[in-house]
Amino acid sequence: MQKLVLESKWEKTISPPDLDFIENVFNQTKITVNEQINFVPIRFAVNHRADLLCTTLIHNFTDSPLDLRKIEIIIKKGEKILTSYLFEEDRLQLDAKTSMPWTFIFPKHTYKEKELDGELTIDYKG
Repeated sequence: MQKLVLESKWEKTISPPDLDFIENVFNQTKITVNEQINFVPIRFAVNHRADLLCTTLIHNFTDSPLDLRKIEIIIKKGEKILTSYLFEEDRLQLDAKTSMPWTFIFPKHTYKEKELDGELTIDYKG
């Protein structure tokens, strides 16, 4: 059975409304037919430094732990790649049958803000 977990910093800082929203996204997306690993976009925002914040729910539907400590995240609009960036983060590991929210921060020089409208998807290369 798929379970939702929060990284320790998230547990300490997430607001109740944000947690409710993430739990709702989890409940709507926790069942799959064929997917092994899935990134569900939750929110895109730009911070005060003009970095792109990409909050996603990562689902590991496999029976094995998932190591994402070094992963390229790709944001697309349709088939067009808008940006990609290589992330290295030791905390980015998921147990089997586990889902976890995560925010990827794309530096401002890696994307064009005017392209970030409409429906965006997330892909990865691990």
